Amino acid sequence: MFRRLAREQVKFDIRLPGHITDPAAARDVSLLSEIYAERALTAAGKFDTRNGNRYYTDYVQRLLAQVAE
Repeated sequence: MFRRLAREQVKFDIRLPGHITDPAAARDVSLLSEIYAERALTAAGKFDTRNGNRYYTDYVQRLLAQVAE
């Protein structure tokens, strides 16, 4: 969602959750999209480690690639 908003150059200023420490992310949708993409890949990696495969990492990467098109 954030990547699409960045592509459309949507402007906003939001209150950030505590885990996002960069105040610039409140106004930079591109930065916010990167933060959440990294979090999604980290979570996917943990599931994959537990499951002994790359299913979730590959899935998240496919989703991110679709949005980039």
